[in-house]
Amino acid sequence: MAGIDDGGAAAQLVQKLIICGVAEEQTHQEGLLMYLEEHKDKIPEITAAILSAGTDLMESPKKDEDGSRSSTNAYSESLLWLQWMMFGKNPDAMLHDMELSSEDDRAVCGTVWGQNGVAYRCRTCESDPTCVICVPCFQNGNHKDHDYSILETGGGCCDCGDATAWKPQGFCTRHKGAEQIKPLTEELASSVGPVLDELLLFWKERICIPREKADDCKKRVAQELTISIADMLLRFCACSESLLSFVSQRIHESPGLLDALMRAERILDKKVVNKLHELLLKLIAEPAFKCEFAKVFIQYYPVAFSEVIKGGNDNVLEEYPLIPAFSVQIFTVPTLTTRLVREHNLLGTLLECLTALFLSCVGEDGRLQTSKWVNLYDASFKLLEDARYVLRHEEVSTYVASERPDLTSSWVKLLLLVQGMDPHKRVTSIPAEGENENLSAPFMLGHYLGIIQNLLLKGALSSPGQQESTNVTACSTATKGMESAKNQRLAKVGRVSHENSVCTLSDSSSEIPSPAACLIRQCLKAIGSWLELTGDLGVKVNEGSQLDNVADYYELIGPPIQESGNMLLIGQGGMPQVGNITGRGKMQETSSVVTLTGGNLLYAHPHSGTDELGLFSKTAMKKCFGEDAKTEECSVVQSNEFFSQVLGGCEPYAFASVVMEHPLRVRVFCAQVRAGMWRKNGDAAILSAEWYRSVQWFEQGLESDLFLLQCCGALSSPEFFMRTIQERFGLSDYTSLDLTQQNEYESVLIQDMLTFIVQLVKERRFCGCSIADNLKRELIYKLAVGDATHSQIVRSLPHDLSSREQFEDVLDSVAVCSDPSGKKKGKYVLREAFWKELDLYHPRWSPRELQIAKERYYRFCKVSALGAQLPQWTHVFSPLRSISKIATSKAVLQIVRAVLFYAVYTDASSVSRAPSNVLVTGLHLLSLALDICEAESQISADQYGMDLLQHDDESWVVLSSDAEEAFPILTYSTELVSPESDKLKKDSMLTLLVSLMHKEKNGSTFSGCNIPSLAESLLQRFAKLSKQCMSAVRQMAPQVLPSIPDHASAKQNLGSPDSTGKRRCEAAIMAKMGAEQSKPAESIKSSGNEGRDVPAFEPDAPKSTAVETRPVCSLCQDSDSKSPLCCLIRLQVIILFS
Repeated sequence: MAGIDDGGAAAQLVQKLIICGVAEEQTHQEGLLMYLEEHKDKIPEITAAILSAGTDLMESPKKDEDGSRSSTNAYSESLLWLQWMMFGKNPDAMLHDMELSSEDDRAVCGTVWGQNGVAYRCRTCESDPTCVICVPCFQNGNHKDHDYSILETGGGCCDCGDATAWKPQGFCTRHKGAEQIKPLTEELASSVGPVLDELLLFWKERICIPREKADDCKKRVAQELTISIADMLLRFCACSESLLSFVSQRIHESPGLLDALMRAERILDKKVVNKLHELLLKLIAEPAFKCEFAKVFIQYYPVAFSEVIKGGNDNVLEEYPLIPAFSVQIFTVPTLTTRLVREHNLLGTLLECLTALFLSCVGEDGRLQTSKWVNLYDASFKLLEDARYVLRHEEVSTYVASERPDLTSSWVKLLLLVQGMDPHKRVTSIPAEGENENLSAPFMLGHYLGIIQNLLLKGALSSPGQQESTNVTACSTATKGMESAKNQRLAKVGRVSHENSVCTLSDSSSEIPSPAACLIRQCLKAIGSWLELTGDLGVKVNEGSQLDNVADYYELIGPPIQESGNMLLIGQGGMPQVGNITGRGKMQETSSVVTLTGGNLLYAHPHSGTDELGLFSKTAMKKCFGEDAKTEECSVVQSNEFFSQVLGGCEPYAFASVVMEHPLRVRVFCAQVRAGMWRKNGDAAILSAEWYRSVQWFEQGLESDLFLLQCCGALSSPEFFMRTIQERFGLSDYTSLDLTQQNEYESVLIQDMLTFIVQLVKERRFCGCSIADNLKRELIYKLAVGDATHSQIVRSLPHDLSSREQFEDVLDSVAVCSDPSGKKKGKYVLREAFWKELDLYHPRWSPRELQIAKERYYRFCKVSALGAQLPQWTHVFSPLRSISKIATSKAVLQIVRAVLFYAVYTDASSVSRAPSNVLVTGLHLLSLALDICEAESQISADQYGMDLLQHDDESWVVLSSDAEEAFPILTYSTELVSPESDKLKKDSMLTLLVSLMHKEKNGSTFSGCNIPSLAESLLQRFAKLSKQCMSAVRQMAPQVLPSIPDHASAKQNLGSPDSTGKRRCEAAIMAKMGAEQSKPAESIKSSGNEGRDVPAFEPDAPKSTAVETRPVCSLCQDSDSKSPLCCLIRLQVIILFS
């Protein structure tokens, strides 16, 4: 018999038993067991009486000698008696026997650790990145050749044996899985069950008290009882998994107990809460308990966050440690999370909380106030992190994409709340005082929103093969099933409105999923609504644009966003098909448009609406045209149909006009910062511009916006698109050919604009390069600035590339690693051959990095990078091929022509509007345009079965008049324009190039770049591409073009043995040409001369009257043409017919 303490607890307990009818001689443990054998119906009464003894002791006014109330082990004696009642014998002996019987056969480890513990993560065995196991389990398992690491824990429990978190083959030798847990014997269950049920009921009653009514006495009772019961149950769980399973079942079956245990953290001390959480972490190792616990947990989740929001401070979240401790344990289990999302609206709960939080921080202007929001910074990211856990599961994302488009709509509306937060207003008078301490907060928020958007877009693009019908309703609220989907899609807002927003794809063969099509329309509505709220669409749009005014705009995207109670409602208007809408006005400048004058208001952090469109377009284009694209997908989604399928009924020019605004303004903002226009704002503007281009914000930063602008450029008229860029940069007057500089910032802005145009046309990060190509490009970019260690290289890469399997192979091919010596680590050095692939127009270059790279290039290659590494036109995904028209547009020609004009006519003593750095960049842009002309001409030649004609080892591209007209930069290269000053003569692009070549002949260079040589090579390329240009160049600078051999030498060369293959090739060419010449030469010549303008520099060649008897050129039908190509062709005719 266990001894009875003479203290108050034992005396109180005996008195309670006597009152319940137990004889005094039976008021010990064995005697009580004998009494209960005959009076089983008295078990509830006896249990309550024993527990009330401890409560009476806690509530008694008796104090210790030091004046404090005695609360040490007040319930220990009561719980000891209850354990005797449960097991029918000494509990210590019983638990010891149970522990010995299950020592070598455990199902789940469940070891709970606190802060700063040590655990192992094995990427080979884990089911989720949050899963870890304790050190003993790792050592007792087989992880040979696995990818594992040691980490420091911040709480949680060991996942060994939990099949939902750890792969069975990774279990240690002691833990076999939860399915191995054996149930408690019926005899023991019938003995433990009734007593345990009464104990749990008593526990619930003592902790289930409202916070406002919880006085000190009630709190002490709740705390003492909780810590005593938790200790007892933890001992049960440690001794026997069968007992753990039984206890967990009784707890979740006890009505209201789980809810009471969760809410108890508001009245319990931190030490007691930690003990309670330790018990709950042990119990959730049992799958059934985890499921029931999770259901109650998501009901408690909004209760906790409502208190946090009401308090308006992250410190309140610390009073609810259950949320961060258990959300990761629940939301990372795929099967459980899917069930919670489908049956208990888990996502809706998370979104309600996030919406309420954002709404609590919205100011009078309807924008999220950063000064308020940063006080709830941690709470916001906790919600976003939990949403990320939920949406990472494939089945969850499938369900949301297929059956819950209302959540997607709510997510887009939620994004409107964060638009326009923390605006930067340009200071033009008194410099700003103090710095913005919260500058990085919007970037971090955008980063997390971007992660969730990625999950959302994957789900939207991977919905099941549900687009089989002719007209698919993309956003119906009907249930469609989730059996065959693939990835994820997200939604974000609290109480969503049940709008029947219907979006239909009329193309029955479309591979663009209908949820994705609907998402595009919702994004467009959101962007338009936000721009309307800022006043930016309350203006007329550039002449030639597709949005005439606000009324026209809302015919496309519906009315702006409205707030109704705590719910944000986007206009019900759909996105009808729109025909050709032409604008009649000119874009007016407003306070939020980035221009050179006025106080500018700019939102320098990423725009979530345009980010979502950019992510969607990237994912869709990669799916349809990337290196992993399936052949059947490419055949269904034709390149010329891609944007029409993506945009559905949206008019493409209208789409481009609206979507391009924000990313273009941010790009202008960065240029203005570099020019010094924002220096009075302090470091805030500089840091914003730096972060925007950094790899850390890659998903929603510079490169993603550049891709979105490429899409807009492909959909827009090249002339309108370029005029818009010019206006946003504040350089509309640059092409006026006025030698007077407008302002001190102009030269920096024009160089940034030219660089931006080059990047816009040639960038292939998301639209042409394979993963290996992108890796190589990034590695060259990093190593061109300086040698780097392996870890430095990994940190410098975008996240989507640093984790690729090809990384190590590409790194070894691009660089060689130097051996470490002493304390110096081994560094990778760029191989000499790859310096030739240096990209001077990588979007993330800073001025300092670019200068270092150019200097190192010269050191290794002995030539200037500016003269050798000219931008080139490369393969691009088919939907974006039309961006080539931007570089060859008349607008670009006018800009480059203005740069050449200022460079030629500005005196050395004057400030030039086109300094050397601007001139070189302009020449690079011109070179890229000519590269496009050559590439497109080659494609045309291949289509018509023509080869490039060779002459003196130079490729001469023969263009028809129609082909030349397809490139405005060729058509208008000889156009004469009048400058502002009457003292200057009229000039064309070609005359300016010739003048530049002669002016700079005296050895003028910029950063080692030979400008005259570069101008000369451009003139040669012009001549090769166009008969008109060749005639002009030959007249102005005949020394630029290579000499033409005479007929005799040509005959000799053609008769040599080495030229046999050439003769065959040339004969085949002539045969093809002859087949096309069905009309008489005279009629073709006469018809060709009708209505043709005489070129400005056409040489005066004598006309022959004996055309019939002389060989005629098959191309121009002129027997007296001085063109070297015509000479060759006439020579071929003579040889063939002789």
